[in-house]
Amino acid sequence: MGIHSILSQGIPADSFEVLITGKTDSPLLRSKFAQPVLFLPDSEAAEKGLLGRMYNTLAAHARFENICLLDDDIILLDGWYVKLVEFLKNQSFDVVAFPIKNTDGSRFWDCAAWQPG
Repeated sequence: MGIHSILSQGIPADSFEVLITGKTDSPLLRSKFAQPVLFLPDSEAAEKGLLGRMYNTLAAHARFENICLLDDDIILLDGWYVKLVEFLKNQSFDVVAFPIKNTDGSRFWDCAAWQPG
């Protein structure tokens, strides 16, 4: 599951949070994680594919300046966070996008991180 790949990045626990919106009633989502997860149920948005609404919900509830929005089936490779921090060091940005690739190398959806402002 994607949440485990986030938690395995070694991000300091006081530097990030995991927020989930959409269909949040899955027993798999309710399992115990080392990091608390904030659930913001919105089954209607998930069923209708209202990604903008779900992204806006997540951004509105985020506590940190930088936000990374991921779909539920995204799995981060080991070392993703360390490489991201190194890449963004001493850079100013509004939006950063990452190519998402399937295991066969073909491109899939992208994810983005930005600094609201």
